[in-house]
Amino acid sequence: MANPPNPWSGPYKIAASLGTLSTTQSSTQLVRTSGGVLYAVLASGKRVSVWKSSDNGKIWTQPDYGRGPTTTSTGIAAAIDNSGIIHIAYIFLGTSARYVQFSTTTDTFNIKEIIPNAGSVSSIAIAIDSNSVPHVAYTDNSASTVIYTNRPINYPVPYWQPKVTIVSGVNT
Repeated sequence: MANPPNPWSGPYKIAASLGTLSTTQSSTQLVRTSGGVLYAVLASGKRVSVWKSSDNGKIWTQPDYGRGPTTTSTGIAAAIDNSGIIHIAYIFLGTSARYVQFSTTTDTFNIKEIIPNAGSVSSIAIAIDSNSVPHVAYTDNSASTVIYTNRPINYPVPYWQPKVTIVSGVNT
């Protein structure tokens, strides 16, 4: 019995302007909706962008083109919740942490916020719990610490919990 053709015989290009994705070009995160739609979240050093594929990654489009928040960094983290909201934490100017949401229902960016008192950020991570609360950890170079915070979803205004030190004395 012959092997079926390999559908991943790429490399695939998301867009001619981006070229082939690589770790040296931008920080990239990949999430998948419960319906199987793939979203690639990129920070190219100019703007956070989201790319969508409804056919298992063969063809990609960029919904909400040019409306992602600006960034001068490639540090980015993304996670998706049960409602299809992509939660994105990213480094801005190498000195602050920012947060934005992207709705996979409307394919648009939503809430854009500064994560307060982040210091000099060099790396960032995000996780979403079963209540759709974003939990963020980042490395603060100015204090050589790894910091944790979260954003409860039921507050009437954007509110990030006071930061908590996970560990001190880290070398970044």
